[in-house]
Amino acid sequence: MCAVIAGGMAGYYVSTQRRLVDKFDVRIAGGDSLRFVTPEKVIALINDSLGGVSTVWDTDVRRIEKFIDSLVYVSDSQVYKDESGTLHIEITPRVPRVRIISYGGRSFYIDDEGVKLPRCADFVADVPLVTIGDSTLSAYSLQGRGNKFITKNYNFTDNLINFAVKVERDPFWSGFIAQININGAGEVELVPRIGAHKVILCDALDLGSVDIYLDKLEKFYFHKLKQSGWNRYRTINLKFDNLIVCTK
Repeated sequence: MCAVIAGGMAGYYVSTQRRLVDKFDVRIAGGDSLRFVTPEKVIALINDSLGGVSTVWDTDVRRIEKFIDSLVYVSDSQVYKDESGTLHIEITPRVPRVRIISYGGRSFYIDDEGVKLPRCADFVADVPLVTIGDSTLSAYSLQGRGNKFITKNYNFTDNLINFAVKVERDPFWSGFIAQININGAGEVELVPRIGAHKVILCDALDLGSVDIYLDKLEKFYFHKLKQSGWNRYRTINLKFDNLIVCTK
């Protein structure tokens, strides 16, 4: 009896291992609403780059997992197979937080970890937009290290993302600020929706204290500019301590 059972189990095991992997179960954390990573794209990439999959026995899940982890839009993945011939793929995608456009025309997204995400041809993420001077971009980032947007000041990326997201989510500032620039002098420059002026808010390295400068700007608008007129000045500079410099 034991020999028969053992033989039956061995035959079942061999039969299972020879079964073709013919089904994909791709799950993406947070859904695939961003469309940078979709189940269809993942399956197509596996078929095109790895030659597809074969039997349960021959399918190398470690190789597939390593390949998926190498994709720029993927933060992490887990891959496993089951005896039914299904390849299960669980993906944590990278989520773009801000879009960068340089004065020279370079355009990319960055995520919370400072990883550069290239633009996707068939999808534009609805995230805050920041334009930045090429010299400033070069000063704060070190190129040639894979996909990382590595900053010389490690706080810069986080502070930039937090500021852009704050502007986007705040009803007052999102209604007031039309565009965020970081100019060639390394200053945070705001283009308002009303008036013919621009605002020098602070130095880019001071973005960690941006709430102080926004509070300063808000008070100036409501206590001064509202009375004197929105078009009175060409430039409003708030980056100095206890001083606002306005030029006509």
